Amino acid sequence: MPVPHPTQPWDYQTEVDQAWAPSQNGLLAANGDPFVAQNAGAAVSGTKYVIRVPVNITETVGNIWIIVTTAGATLTAAQNLCGLYNSAGQQLQVTGDQSAVWTSTGAKQMALAASTVVTPPYVYVEVMSNGTTPAAFARFGQPPSANLNLAGALLRCATNGTGATALDASITPASLSTSNTPFSFWVGLS
Repeated sequence: MPVPHPTQPWDYQTEVDQAWAPSQNGLLAANGDPFVAQNAGAAVSGTKYVIRVPVNITETVGNIWIIVTTAGATLTAAQNLCGLYNSAGQQLQVTGDQSAVWTSTGAKQMALAASTVVTPPYVYVEVMSNGTTPAAFARFGQPPSANLNLAGALLRCATNGTGATALDASITPASLSTSNTPFSFWVGLS
């Protein structure tokens, strides 16, 4: 039997060498390749969406990224923002108000109030959009598949309450829920 040539597409090393990494998009961490986030998920006003982001090394982060696929309309001031939390659920920093920014589509770089250090193995990003028509964001596949065999703190995407007007000061990772359609929004850190 002939030995496969190392440049053939089914060669394991070739696939490892071509794997996507956040640095290819100028990011320090992300929950996946933005190229693969081809679906749109419309946020429900007042629902807090929590996305787990793998962190491989200790980094200083100053921005959260998200991709708006459908612009929000009549967004409520100071109720459209993202927060960054460590793996224990303690809030590290929040972005400024995005109610004017999320009224257009595209990749959005959202500055944190101050740069902060993130450490392995992961952090959480909480996303909230409130208004007459909340923004829709790029997401991966269907929520049930993203959380296959996962629960609580290990959920890749979750919700953390509805009817909210502010981000959580802290979250309880073990209490994260898959109710209320926890979209797997794409998020990145830089």
